[in-house]
Amino acid sequence: MLRALMTAAIRDASLLRTLLALVCAFAFPPAAARAAITPDAASVVRHYLEVSGGAAAFAAESTTFTHAKLYAFGFEGEFWSWSARPNRHYSRSLLGPF
Repeated sequence: MLRALMTAAIRDASLLRTLLALVCAFAFPPAAARAAITPDAASVVRHYLEVSGGAAAFAAESTTFTHAKLYAFGFEGEFWSWSARPNRHYSRSLLGPF
């Protein structure tokens, strides 16, 4: 009988913790992300847009490709990533023996 009471108490405590977590999640939502850029960085971005053909040319880009060599934690490897708008993405990673 004691075992049944303890099991019920544990179940009730677990339910109470779950309920409390849900209440906190809805009562205290995370703050919205706010991106900011310093004036010095803004001038670099403006200059990049100007020399690369303007904002319209930048917005017209629809594909990207990235290739990187990795050296981390004693491993060597490579990473490739391709993406195309609106929702296509492929990546490949090689890291040491993995």
